[in-house]
Amino acid sequence: MKSLEPPAKKLKMNTKEVSDVEMEEIKEPDKVRRESEKETAVKETTVKENTNDDAVITVEVVKQELHIEIEPTEEENGVMENQDTEDIFADYAVTSQQSGEYREYSRGLNMENVPRVGRSVPAQMPRVEPSKKPPYHTVCVNVHNLNVKNVPSPFPAKPRDAWDARHVRMPWSPQNEYPVQIGKETRLLKRWDMITNALKTLITKTDKPSFSADDIKEAIISYNTRFAESYNWSFDALKALYEDFSEEEKECFKSTLLPGIVRLCLDGPRAITSVIPLIRADQRSSITLSQYQISVLLANAFFCTFPRRNNHGKDAEYRNYPDINFNRLLSLCQRRYEAQLEKLKTIVGYFRQVIEETPVGLVTFTRQVETEFPHWKSLEIPLEDGQLRITSQGIIEVEGDGMLQVDFANRFVGGGVLAQGLVQEEIRFIICPDLIVSRLFTEALSDNEVLVIHGCQQFSRYSGYGDAYKYEGKNHDTTEF
Repeated sequence: MKSLEPPAKKLKMNTKEVSDVEMEEIKEPDKVRRESEKETAVKETTVKENTNDDAVITVEVVKQELHIEIEPTEEENGVMENQDTEDIFADYAVTSQQSGEYREYSRGLNMENVPRVGRSVPAQMPRVEPSKKPPYHTVCVNVHNLNVKNVPSPFPAKPRDAWDARHVRMPWSPQNEYPVQIGKETRLLKRWDMITNALKTLITKTDKPSFSADDIKEAIISYNTRFAESYNWSFDALKALYEDFSEEEKECFKSTLLPGIVRLCLDGPRAITSVIPLIRADQRSSITLSQYQISVLLANAFFCTFPRRNNHGKDAEYRNYPDINFNRLLSLCQRRYEAQLEKLKTIVGYFRQVIEETPVGLVTFTRQVETEFPHWKSLEIPLEDGQLRITSQGIIEVEGDGMLQVDFANRFVGGGVLAQGLVQEEIRFIICPDLIVSRLFTEALSDNEVLVIHGCQQFSRYSGYGDAYKYEGKNHDTTEF
């Protein structure tokens, strides 16, 4: 499983082995300028400020090596090939003035000398230790009986519930009620009972020849009636995907996949017995969940069961949190129709894998908050020889395998992963769906904050970028955990 650290806008990491200086933050740049060049090493690198907000930069640090990659944004991708003017790699790339051909270029430390988890260094997962004192750490599994061959058991043994503004409002909470019109009277019904009945009824319909994705929509809308006419709840993308299935794929979806997602969803009260706190702004805190618990939460997101998460008005309770229910993901995207279906195939592929073989790992989410930073413009301490590599080649999940991986991101973690987005951050989240659950409890990140995620797994392979994104099947992640 991958060890991934995707922050928003800024990065904080300790690199004492890189030099004697702690790197507290790296601003959002779109250009790295080399002040001096030698044939054998890069002596100094200054990261400039005041740059294009749309540029994507990846910084990878493992022990003594620092690897920086800059990728074009989705908009720049289309013009990069024939670009005449200076681009983000103008200092390093070689461009033919006659043909405009762009040639990839790399400098610095050889990749084979970079220590990598699972290759040349052992796993470096942090210890999972609950803490009731700042910085708080909520651990939702029993850490005393962990076994790499078994699904971690939930903690505590006796379920707890919290229905307040400091915790995630869980779908199965006894206090989760929904207004229902019965005759001329409006009654408040237990919403989890409504969800359970709707999904159990849905499964009974899979044996009928007339079954279609409309039956899934009908089940979801039955406990989300206020959104019945909303275009964000059309589920047209899900309908298009189902119609695109072969007869064999439809049969597999009806007989195995859909019932499996329903089982995961309805296992919520048993699988997650702890209350889950919101990771709020300006608070250092962590949450550890098992991958099985994450699959249960994502199954609930698939069936859009999380209460109060679709109202983003100025007075809404979760106005400063990302959305988590999958309704927009499952509805049609006119901007990139084919790519949206490939995105759905990636999510379906994830559920198929966790249904066929239950994952047994743990994932820890940590919000880091910093208040003091170096004055980067005046910082003159150089990196030592053999500690830096700059390249325009490769992608983070392949060439960065086994390294610390960083994504300069949307302040709402995951960006448009559950909507139309399909560039670096969204692709990273869709192929590693463990990451998506961070949207359930992570308040928008400020410029001095970062979300650190340890233990996520890459479930899918892909090709392309943006509108050209394509699901390429199951990924076998061999990273140690």
